[in-house]
Amino acid sequence: MNEQLTVEWPALLNGIARTVNPIHDDIFRAHPTTYYWSTYQSEWAIDIAFRTADELRRLYPRLLQHAMTTFGSTDIMRFLGRHIPLNGAVPKRFTGEVVSDLRQRQEGVRIKHRLNDNSVKLYDKAFTILGSLLRAEGTLNNVEDFRVYRPKEGDPHGDLAWRPLRRGIADLHRRAEVSRKAIERYLDAWPASTRTPRCRRSCTDLANPPTGMADVCERSSPSRRMTASCSRPSVTPSSR
Repeated sequence: MNEQLTVEWPALLNGIARTVNPIHDDIFRAHPTTYYWSTYQSEWAIDIAFRTADELRRLYPRLLQHAMTTFGSTDIMRFLGRHIPLNGAVPKRFTGEVVSDLRQRQEGVRIKHRLNDNSVKLYDKAFTILGSLLRAEGTLNNVEDFRVYRPKEGDPHGDLAWRPLRRGIADLHRRAEVSRKAIERYLDAWPASTRTPRCRRSCTDLANPPTGMADVCERSSPSRRMTASCSRPSVTPSSR
């Protein structure tokens, strides 16, 4: 999965485009143009696999209760990369919306914390005889709040500086990094919900995910295995 961050996306996507629209060059013969590929929505997920469903079912209600009763607006803002003053108050210039909601779905229960159009969430993904999954996921729809270290647009050899993150796939690596850090901050907050040594060990595992998307590591408890993964980006083409 790490290869998604190093793949030559324009070449790959242009190849797909030629398959979908083989007469593109003929259509634009008088005015040649190429596709500009952008990412409308992206998701980064870390999966925590439990070998027994009972263990996840015992832990998950405590996590849900902790999230709904403890995580405030400033916590969610911090998870999603906003700077919070030392006094812990919501920044005076903030005019957005912070919402937490809990929903029961057919496949499980989902807790979601949203800052404007971006969010982090947790849900019990699946219960099977092979294992049960708890998934922490970050979704980015609006990247205006984030920055990427790059040269100016149109000057690839210019000075590097922190500039606005773009929707184009050129900044996809930074988008993945922002999402991963948001999820890690979210998981780091969970050990505070511990009430028993067993729960404390579980929450400590949640707060220390592996660094690579394809990494698998065994924790101190033999009944848990953690894997981190990144979902495929949603890429939208437009001609220009």
